[in-house]
Amino acid sequence: MKNMNRFKTFFAAALLLAATSAQAVIINEEWIWYDAAQSQGEGQYTVINNTATDIYAFAVGNDYPTGNYPDASSSSVGWEAMTVTATDWDLGIDMYFWDSITFASTTVSTSSLGAFADLFPGYSSAFLYSYFTDISWSPIMAGSTESGFMFGSQLLGSPFVAIDFNGGIVDAHNAVHVSAVPLPAAVWLFSFGLGALGLVARRRRA
Repeated sequence: MKNMNRFKTFFAAALLLAATSAQAVIINEEWIWYDAAQSQGEGQYTVINNTATDIYAFAVGNDYPTGNYPDASSSSVGWEAMTVTATDWDLGIDMYFWDSITFASTTVSTSSLGAFADLFPGYSSAFLYSYFTDISWSPIMAGSTESGFMFGSQLLGSPFVAIDFNGGIVDAHNAVHVSAVPLPAAVWLFSFGLGALGLVARRRRA
């Protein structure tokens, strides 16, 4: 029975991994801390771009109270970040992109991407991260991974959209929760101590 349960667990994990790997774009959410009762936390996004298209912006659904903003200043690509309400999204927020290879530039409005309610059903706001010509170093290049996109709080598995240079949607899925809240160092030391005691006891019996 135990072996059957282990097989079911392994099989379910394999299916989840396969489904995740099949996504064109994967946005992993890694929590520094998370309060399940309040559905609040703090952490970072890691964006895995499995496509042949560069990503110039992405947005993730969020319902944290107004006045709490994400911070992407520590992002490895230095992107701009803001909290966008459904109303602002539909009215249109302009994003300015620059192609350092062709020296072309473009302006993409959030309103051209689709209605907020269709992209983020059930949400009232979203975190918007975008390549900004004045401070950004590069978009998320095709086939690359970028991390360090900080967020103040969000709901687990929130929907996201990834956007290309011309304002096309590269991919749209749900963010993947990949790591639990880190345990305090004392817990790891305690576990290590128990393991060491068990090893000593085993040697004595031998």
